Amino acid sequence: MPIATFNSPVRFSTFSKRRSKLSPVIGYPDALPHPQHHHQHQLAHNRRLPALQLCSDVLEYIFLLAAEREYTTDNPRRTIISYSHICHDWRAIVLSLKRLWSRLVDFEEASCEWNLEMLRRSHPLPIRVSYNATLAPRNAQVLKLQMDCLDRIRSYTLCCPDTDWDLLVALLDSRPAPSLEKLSITCCRSFGAIGSRPALLPVSLFGGCAPNLRRLYLNECGIDFRAARFLRSLTSLQVVDLSYDIAPTALEWLDILQDMPKLTQLSLQGAILPSQYRPQRLARINGDQDGYTVPIITNLNLDGSLSDIAFVVDNLVMPPSCHWTLTCSDCIPGSSLDLLIDSLTKFIDDSTYIPAISTRHLSIAAQTSNIFLTSEIASPGSNKEAPVGFYINLRTRSHTQWDTLFPIVASGLSEIIPIITSLELALPIAHPSLLPLLRRASSLDMLMRLSGKLSKTLLPAFQSLTPTGGLLLPSLRSIVFTDDSLVWGESYRNLLSFLRWRSQMGAPIQRVFFLRCFVLEAVVKELNSLGVSVEGALEGLRWQNL
Repeated sequence: MPIATFNSPVRFSTFSKRRSKLSPVIGYPDALPHPQHHHQHQLAHNRRLPALQLCSDVLEYIFLLAAEREYTTDNPRRTIISYSHICHDWRAIVLSLKRLWSRLVDFEEASCEWNLEMLRRSHPLPIRVSYNATLAPRNAQVLKLQMDCLDRIRSYTLCCPDTDWDLLVALLDSRPAPSLEKLSITCCRSFGAIGSRPALLPVSLFGGCAPNLRRLYLNECGIDFRAARFLRSLTSLQVVDLSYDIAPTALEWLDILQDMPKLTQLSLQGAILPSQYRPQRLARINGDQDGYTVPIITNLNLDGSLSDIAFVVDNLVMPPSCHWTLTCSDCIPGSSLDLLIDSLTKFIDDSTYIPAISTRHLSIAAQTSNIFLTSEIASPGSNKEAPVGFYINLRTRSHTQWDTLFPIVASGLSEIIPIITSLELALPIAHPSLLPLLRRASSLDMLMRLSGKLSKTLLPAFQSLTPTGGLLLPSLRSIVFTDDSLVWGESYRNLLSFLRWRSQMGAPIQRVFFLRCFVLEAVVKELNSLGVSVEGALEGLRWQNL
């Protein structure tokens, strides 16, 4: 049943002045209210409603907040239009609120007539434009319309096919973009296109007038970075998949970075020309020489050959709180590999001087021809979306497995492993070089992601003393397991033997974590009897209790 009813005022129909002579008079017009008086009465009644008692400033804030909470492009359109059709007062407020209409500029789905009207209603506020020209049949018309409002565009994301590239270059040439802060351009290659000329933006882009441009993203297209002087104010630069015909070398990229003193975010993926295509002597640049300054890059992402990435990293200054990701191909033992491992060592060593950081984490993983080295710093003030960390992906040459490179990596990590407090191992097997490395882990408190195959080899080896008579892993108190095989058969007996041995040596294991493991209740009780606290997602216990 309805819990409330609403009785709307009676609406009186108006009488037509033209009436047939044969039709009788059915009513007394003098007794009915005048239509204009009724309309005024209705407006006065509506203005007494609670929703219309709010001042226009509050309503504007509510409208903007509701529009920003929509997650798709269709929902804001329906929401904003519905606001403008509620009543006369709301319509006046919505039509005057330019920020609402600036959100409805949509060159991908809406017609040109729609966008012209939205541009008129939102004038002169800045707008955001996103357009995928590969999916639209009217590229020339829409691109020209976008260029007409280029002076208002704050964020411009454009995907242009190579067939329309010349048109785009002609439209962007010499047109100022005073409001532009973010520019993202992707050149989509036609299917089967081979040997096409590289997509290059003109140096006279925007007529050199883009004073507020801070973020630039280029995918399969480039620009003469040294000649484009308006790029000096960039704080973020991302370049992906540059043609070898226009890609700078590692040395040339360092020269380019000197002209971008405000740059803090740099991503070069497939954008560094390998040195073998344009041989250059890669030696460390003297940072003390006059005129040589490189920006402080806090967020770095490099993907290229080992020697080129090592050269760039060697000439950059690593800030205390950074997020560096290095993906290196054609990795072989040598000075370049040693330099990258030294950079990781420096990152971990610098974290020891941060008072709020007590955990120094290192992750060692391997798969087929890849070795992954990761160190993250978890602190209360760090950003969850971009944690402070150092990430290295070492790809060996073709037909070469990870184990051929691992001894060099383990040797390079031997200097920093004594201060590591948290170690994560995700290795297919226990490499012979792993145990000598672990013998130096004197500060290790937590050993993570120990699989059944690794435990079968490592746990018996841990039940021994060092050559000096000391205890192996003396600070170890917690172990994290991720394999069901640890609680069955020989692996489980090895675990019990290791726990008892550690207890006898006066350094008992205090906590054991099982992640995504089916652990029997009897196993938990037996481990508890040894003084070990069992934690984690114990699916097996829930299954037994059903």
